[in-house]
Amino acid sequence: MKRILPVLLLAVFTVFLAGCSGGASTASSGDSQNAAQIGASLLEGYPQDILPLYQPDMLKSCGFSCRENDDYDIGKDIYTVTYESAADQTSLADYYSGLLTEQEEAPSAEGEVITDQLGGKIGDYRVDIMFLENAGETTTVYITLGLPADQYSDENPYFADYPERLVEEYGVSEIQEVTYQQQYYGSKSDHYITIYRTNLSVDDYSAYYGNAYGSKQDFSQPDPDGGSYSWQDGAFGVSIRYMGGDMPYIILDVSKVG
Repeated sequence: MKRILPVLLLAVFTVFLAGCSGGASTASSGDSQNAAQIGASLLEGYPQDILPLYQPDMLKSCGFSCRENDDYDIGKDIYTVTYESAADQTSLADYYSGLLTEQEEAPSAEGEVITDQLGGKIGDYRVDIMFLENAGETTTVYITLGLPADQYSDENPYFADYPERLVEEYGVSEIQEVTYQQQYYGSKSDHYITIYRTNLSVDDYSAYYGNAYGSKQDFSQPDPDGGSYSWQDGAFGVSIRYMGGDMPYIILDVSKVG
């Protein structure tokens, strides 16, 4: 069985962020109005009654991923949330442990990156939660909430505004994951992320995307080996990356600020 943890998801979903500057301004810790605003900013449909945010101080991202198969420990479709909490790690761990109806043996912390981790179930929902203390001021909380099978979707319901004809998904052999994510790094941005397996070599991939989109505004090749490209197309930013290996795949991120 495969398991995707919040930190891995965060790394994948933010790898293409360009021009992000400091964090958004926050209200004072414990401000109930700020907490209400953060709650209202979560994706419509996120089950806050199942897995609430505890003493939220700043929302960093929230998303929904629809995968093609269900051979993941946490399930096929997942919500993810990353936020800063005014609570310390111990209080957060106590709070979320109290919500779990089944708790797994705590996995080992991941070096200096993650300082604690919880896993288990809340009713029929599977849960992974990670914590990172920030010099004693706030705690970053990474939530992954796996939906029960009777709530699985055939397609991502948050892709209604996705500009499908903006960029071709070239060389698809199998769609792996379709993710919508809102990110809050200085300003809000919407990200439509598609991950798909491909039979293309990196040279074939580079030749196609370089030729097809090389004339676009701000076209650039951040990776000198030809693995990634980015450009601007009207109001949308496009980033695409080729990931090699035994089963190569491509990550396409179409984003819009505001």
